[in-house]
Amino acid sequence: MNSTKFQNKEQAMNPDLNHHWLKNSLTMIMTMRSDDAKHWDAKKLVDLAKSFSLGALGFSAGGITAFYPTKLKFHAMSPSLEGRDLVSETIEALHAAGIRAIGRIDPSLGSPEELASHPDRFARTKHGEPIRLHDYYLTCPTGDHYRKFIIKVVAEMVQNYPFDGMWANAAQFSPWGTARCYCENCKSQFSAESGHPFPEEDWEDRHWKEYNEWRYQKIVSWNKLVHDTIKGIRPGCAWLPLSQVIESWDHIRKGGWDADLTSAHSDGTVLEAQRRYCNLWWPGMESRYAHSLNPDRGAGITISYFYPWWRFTHAPVSENKVWAAQIIANGARPWLHLTGFFSEYFDHRGIEPMQEIFKIFKDRSDVYEEKKSAAEVALVYSRNSLDYEGGANPDHNYLDSFRGAYNALMQGTIPFNLISDKSIKAGSLSKYKAVVMPNYSCISDEAAKQIEQYVKTGGTVVASYRTGFCNEWGEERPEPLMAKWMGLEYTGLTYLNLKAAYAAINQPNHELLTGFTGTDVIPLAGNVCAFKNRNHKDESLLSLIPPVEAFPNSGMSVPEFNVADDEGDDIQLLFSQNIGEGKIVYFPWEPDRISFNFGLRDPMTLMTNAVLSSYKKPDLIFVDALGLIDISVMAGMSSLVVHLVNFNSSGGGIRSNHRRAVEDTIPVSNISVDLRLPENSTCASVEAVISDNQLPFKQERNRVKFSLPTLKEFESIIIKFKS
Repeated sequence: MNSTKFQNKEQAMNPDLNHHWLKNSLTMIMTMRSDDAKHWDAKKLVDLAKSFSLGALGFSAGGITAFYPTKLKFHAMSPSLEGRDLVSETIEALHAAGIRAIGRIDPSLGSPEELASHPDRFARTKHGEPIRLHDYYLTCPTGDHYRKFIIKVVAEMVQNYPFDGMWANAAQFSPWGTARCYCENCKSQFSAESGHPFPEEDWEDRHWKEYNEWRYQKIVSWNKLVHDTIKGIRPGCAWLPLSQVIESWDHIRKGGWDADLTSAHSDGTVLEAQRRYCNLWWPGMESRYAHSLNPDRGAGITISYFYPWWRFTHAPVSENKVWAAQIIANGARPWLHLTGFFSEYFDHRGIEPMQEIFKIFKDRSDVYEEKKSAAEVALVYSRNSLDYEGGANPDHNYLDSFRGAYNALMQGTIPFNLISDKSIKAGSLSKYKAVVMPNYSCISDEAAKQIEQYVKTGGTVVASYRTGFCNEWGEERPEPLMAKWMGLEYTGLTYLNLKAAYAAINQPNHELLTGFTGTDVIPLAGNVCAFKNRNHKDESLLSLIPPVEAFPNSGMSVPEFNVADDEGDDIQLLFSQNIGEGKIVYFPWEPDRISFNFGLRDPMTLMTNAVLSSYKKPDLIFVDALGLIDISVMAGMSSLVVHLVNFNSSGGGIRSNHRRAVEDTIPVSNISVDLRLPENSTCASVEAVISDNQLPFKQERNRVKFSLPTLKEFESIIIKFKS
């Protein structure tokens, strides 16, 4: 290997120590199979990259299989490499075409030969057996495969090749659906560092929780080791560790992936959204999260051309468009993942439509680059609540509430950012007019202090169920924070698993209860925390009508005896309290989870009413449209961009687990938009970019109004200002 041959090429690519290219480059990930060297044609790869208007291409380089003549023992070369240096050929061809090169490594597997020489590097079952996958064995992040061998692989590659970036696949505990590791390294290191025996899984046990945090920190320390290695050799190469958030909690938690923690030891955020059987809006979640994590830094979200099980067949075109659109609409870049493109069998039917979309993304830099979210509302995601409120059933105990709140904000066409609770620091909430906290139970003392200050200085908090009941470890507080902040008294009672219950509307003219004309009740299920209002006992807005059922927890009743009574009217379901210059709106039950589980709009309306009741009204944009549409507003120097992503489809419900593929998106017609412009701005034009239409508009003071005739999968509307 001769790195000197690349010096001119590297200079031509203009090494970027700040890695600004990550913010604007469209990227494709080409995962090579171990024996793909015989199919590898660098020129064809470049032609493919050009056809997708790419600024960067990632490809397999090393880790499990080396696609270059490595000198490292145990680093097996592709069987058909035959003396070629495919990494060299590919980087040279990409750089000549002005395309950045990203190398992919995978530390998750080691060879049988390495296992025989270094058995301590490998993961083990509870019975001490190594874990075989194909003809290789699973390695453990605590061992020297990760911490010595892979570091040597990284050093060899960045020393000899001018990569613009490197990213790691499956760098985690228990990848590929494997069980928890019981290797001696895990046992001895945890015991030495914590002072406790290696625990068994028990989400009520503080030692298990410490072990859970220990896993996250081990992945962080490995990322730091890789980052420091790269920076010491080739500072212009970005380190981009792969992670996931929210939907794939089973992968994240067991794997030790926490994007907040690893962010300090990376040069950009790369999240994976390839599980096509989860909620259709997962890419939007991850994009919002990545953008809020660091708006000044590049973020990529990997999306699969294929369905995960069938890597040679395309995901439906309509679904792929919606999947990719959410990403770019919320401040990240789509990283399209292709596998097997040069194999004998491949489904080409979705290629051309994705090329067309990527071309628009590339050609319209005025729309899709150098923009930041203008959202005035934030939705809080809490990994600690996922783990320690969620326990053994995070979907039911936490995530479904979060999903419901996310869905409610989309249903209310409210632009919002998605922020991590770890980002709640001094002044971090001040830019938001309202912050939504769905069952954010595990709040640290520092975050609690900042939330209270935010409210006192004019912010609005909308919270549900057990928000503030626990500290960050899931340990119950002596008094729930909502009781402390709002002057409430928690009775100590929580009614569990209610079915066929109702919320009685007691003050139909109250602003928090608008939109319920014609009904006296709102459907209620799930759990209810019983609070008393010490300050305003006669101001009950919603109260509990107990389940109307033949016998407890059945949810069934005989029609002749289906009578609702008010015996639970002393249990209030909605509290609104002014605090300083702001206020808190608190639902001591689960309207968010119920709206998600059943797809009910009434509980969603309750939550959006609360958001819109903020003293500092979130009036950035009002959209009148049918169905479920995700709205984001991104701000540039002399323009605003409104993105609309259409979730109305012939398949693909809002529930998790397996859903129908989205073969067709149902168009929405005659969408009205009312957008607030920056002070002293005058609208020059309104253009619908995807449909290529100039839209008539009317400006009244600092608001511009226009209509979009038809929304298919998505639309991006750029509103330019007069200079």
